[in-house]
Amino acid sequence: MKDDSETPETRAILERRAEILRQPRADTRAEDEAVIAIAEFSVGDERYALVLGELRAAMRLAGVTPVPLAPPHVVGIFRHTGQILPVFSFASLLGVPGWRRDPEVLLLVEPRAGQLCALDAEHIPVASTLPVAVVEQARARTGDQPVLDVTTPDLRRIHLVQRLGALLERAGRAAGAQ
Repeated sequence: MKDDSETPETRAILERRAEILRQPRADTRAEDEAVIAIAEFSVGDERYALVLGELRAAMRLAGVTPVPLAPPHVVGIFRHTGQILPVFSFASLLGVPGWRRDPEVLLLVEPRAGQLCALDAEHIPVASTLPVAVVEQARARTGDQPVLDVTTPDLRRIHLVQRLGALLERAGRAAGAQ
């Protein structure tokens, strides 16, 4: 169905954009190179990433109710689509001393099928990719840790949270031992 409000100028702009998008990009990887989709953001002075498949939403940090006597990694709880979900301090889970600025974003994540929770973050993550080969190299160096130190092809260091569920379990066990 054609939109009657489309002007010749608008059509020309859209055609130019389509032509630009059809052109191959200079930085395009070889099509046979496997990549992992990630959501990348900063925590303090470091770069972290979650596997994009675990991220369900990013929303404004609001409506979180504190929980008295909760462990330090628990920010509180909040209601999302009729469910009460825990909100965790991502910096605390990672053992990072603090944020550069106060968190403004809630990241709704699904660390295991059907298990939702939220993490606080300084900003909305940026979607990116990591080559599977560099992730596998990091795994070979450190084993199957919840967080891998990955060096990207352009020599940036990213801490990839590859097993968020294990990170949450570890924090829960540590809180229970106190």
